[in-house]
Amino acid sequence: MPHAPVSILMTRLLGLQTLHINDPGMDKSLGNERICSITGGAIRSIRVPNHTIGPRETPQEFHDYLLAPARNPFDSEAEFEEKLRCARKLQSLQRPGVKFTHGDFKHHNILVDEEGHITGFLDWEAAGWYPEFWEYTTALGFLPKDFWWYKFLMEAGAQQYLEESECEKALTNLTADSWSW
Repeated sequence: MPHAPVSILMTRLLGLQTLHINDPGMDKSLGNERICSITGGAIRSIRVPNHTIGPRETPQEFHDYLLAPARNPFDSEAEFEEKLRCARKLQSLQRPGVKFTHGDFKHHNILVDEEGHITGFLDWEAAGWYPEFWEYTTALGFLPKDFWWYKFLMEAGAQQYLEESECEKALTNLTADSWSW
């Protein structure tokens, strides 16, 4: 892909299992507000203007960057103002702290074996430290509610991010020209 010209072959992974995430010692190292890639640099994502962002020191800076290219693609000024209000609301919905996320958690990026057991995750170039809702709103995207992936996400906890998802959709409508190919 033009925005990700390099692939990484992973044959051995170092690190802690996720069961250690609630360890108080681990929390100190993860407790910052910085939005960045796993290396601390810019994040690469098809969901942001110019397909790269950051690093940003706070979620507020991150949201300001995402909203900066907002334009009125609507027929009425009232519809534009409503979408803009909704997109701005995303900032006030931000929960404290950032979380490490895959960045592109979609059904086509999950490998399973013949018995249906997960064997791996693909497409890690967008991975990094994002606002808590990012993983779910990425996964939800513009899915129809009767699609199996949408139903799975609801069971996995996405229902607590539905308002953020609606605000993200408004943001996408306002800024898509700045990040689409």
